[in-house]
Amino acid sequence: MKSNWMCPVCKCSLLQSASGFSCINGHQYDRAKYNYVNLLLANQKKSKEPGDSKAMINARHTFLQSGAYEILADRLRTLVKSYLNDLSQTSGASASLLTCHSFNLLDAACGEGYYSAYIKEKLEREYPLTISGVDISKFAITKAAKTYKLNSYAVASTYNLTLETHSQDIVLQVFGPSDAKEIARILKPGGLWLEVMPGESHLEELKAFVYEKSLKHEPRTDEIQGFSNAQIHDLAFDVSLPNTDLRHALLTMTPFLYRISDENKQQLLQRLNKVHAHFTLCLRHSQTQAC
Repeated sequence: MKSNWMCPVCKCSLLQSASGFSCINGHQYDRAKYNYVNLLLANQKKSKEPGDSKAMINARHTFLQSGAYEILADRLRTLVKSYLNDLSQTSGASASLLTCHSFNLLDAACGEGYYSAYIKEKLEREYPLTISGVDISKFAITKAAKTYKLNSYAVASTYNLTLETHSQDIVLQVFGPSDAKEIARILKPGGLWLEVMPGESHLEELKAFVYEKSLKHEPRTDEIQGFSNAQIHDLAFDVSLPNTDLRHALLTMTPFLYRISDENKQQLLQRLNKVHAHFTLCLRHSQTQAC
């Protein structure tokens, strides 16, 4: 059976069997215990276990499942729904026909899969979505595959996406790296690239425990070849941190954990009752032509 994935060696489609995946050129990839596939080649690794650690992934899962960033997840749902509404109007397809058609969404640098799974669940009755997720972290993909069993996941690099050309309607990218040329390659003409970056004031209160003076983050919103000019949406809200467990989860899921002193960490766990979440959402549409 044909799968969502492409062979990272020869770029041919991967066929799925009970034991794993293979291409017509004989390259084979085993199915992992939790039903994902590892498509990260040895020469794409810069360390033994690249990407986020198991502790970071578990902390992010705890934090996101608490609903702390549900406002962001719901804004992403709204933007995806708006794009699919526009797509239905320009295509002239009836609502009943579109609900029978599944749209393909790639969650690039998906982490533990929260955002794309949220979007899929909320839009399921209106716009069925086929979700594929890739991340360079084996721990992230294991967590995603265990939690969201109906989606497809692969350990893979976002700089060498293992999906076929013009196969995706939407690429979702939340706080992750990517290669714009690869995003353009896999998106269908007119497809949506929805990227989320930290805004200028994101987690200011947390960073005050880490740095004497923290630099403002400057989101990338410049023009990118092969895409329309970016549409920028700003989203900001406060997140309550009522207990030590949630504060610890927030700190552990970020790189700040490795930069904070032991003394300041203890102060943070005792005193950080609220943080300001600030996101820049960047929407671009593919301007590539179908082959």
